[in-house]
Amino acid sequence: MTLPVLGFDPMQNFTEELQEETIAAAMSLGVAFQLTNILRDVGEDARRGRIYVPLEDLTRFGITEDEVLEASQTEGLLYHEKKWKDFMEFQMQRCEEEYENAKAGIVGLSEVNRLGVMAALYVYGDILHRIRENNYDNLSRRAYVPFIDKVFLMGKAWLKCQELKKVAQENIRSGKVFTRRKEH
Repeated sequence: MTLPVLGFDPMQNFTEELQEETIAAAMSLGVAFQLTNILRDVGEDARRGRIYVPLEDLTRFGITEDEVLEASQTEGLLYHEKKWKDFMEFQMQRCEEEYENAKAGIVGLSEVNRLGVMAALYVYGDILHRIRENNYDNLSRRAYVPFIDKVFLMGKAWLKCQELKKVAQENIRSGKVFTRRKEH
C-alpha cells in the first residue's frame, strides 16, 4: 500500500476509528486516481488495442469493445452518442464519489504530506472536468489540466489544508490522536 508514502504513520497513536477512516480514504483515493487515469487515456489505450474501462459497464451502456477500438482509430463519433456520454458520466460520478470519500481521510496524514495529496486530488479531479469540457471526447483527445489551473488548484489545496490543520489539532485535543512523547 502507498499509505506510508502518503504520510500515514501506523506507529502514531491513532484511535482505531481514525486509523480505519484514513485507510479507507486512502483506498478511495487510489481507486479515484486509477479510474481517472483510465478515463483520461481511453483513446490512447484503445489505439494500442487495450481497453481498461470496466467491460461490464460498457455492455450495460450498449457499447462494444469494437466500437471503442474503432472510434480511437478513426474520426469515429462514438463520443457524440448519448450512450458514450452516459457511460462516461457514470464513470466520472463514480470517481467523484471516491474523491469525496478520500478527502475525509487526508486529515489522518502527516501535516507535511497533506498539501501534496490534496493538490493531487484536486488536479486529478479536474481532469474529469476537462473530459466534460472536451464534450466527452477522450477517444481522440487527451484531457489535461493547464499549468495556470494547477497553480490555482494548489492554492485551493493549501487553503483546505489550513482547515485540516485545525481539525487535526482538534483530533489531538479530543483524544482521537495521541501525540508521541519526545524522547530525551
